[in-house]
Amino acid sequence: MASLTDWLYFRCRHEKIKKALEKALFECEHSVSLNEFYTLYFLSQSEDKALSIQDLAQKVGLSPSATSRMLQQFEHSCGVIMRTTCRTDRRSTFIHLTPLGTERLAIFLKAINPVLERYDADLTALRK
Repeated sequence: MASLTDWLYFRCRHEKIKKALEKALFECEHSVSLNEFYTLYFLSQSEDKALSIQDLAQKVGLSPSATSRMLQQFEHSCGVIMRTTCRTDRRSTFIHLTPLGTERLAIFLKAINPVLERYDADLTALRK
């Protein structure tokens, strides 16, 4: 049974890994935040490389309004995502990964691999 001490240890390790990932992404030629990286990754893993803002918000861990604000800024600054309105329900908006987004994601994945390798033991312990 996990204890508060276990939780606090996990939280500390999580923050350390998160900061290392953020640093690696920031040092890329086209830097992105960790949430922007998650956006590209989740879009790449979805059917048709597109998700609704609500689905994306849930996956990234932000509120729909915070996700929408992040996406608006991200869309206009990089060209890695594109927003479309649903044909059948004009209230729904979908976010699509662009070909440039796929290229940049590959660069970002290469950048974070050393971080993930460095923390492999911690990450493996989390799966148990």
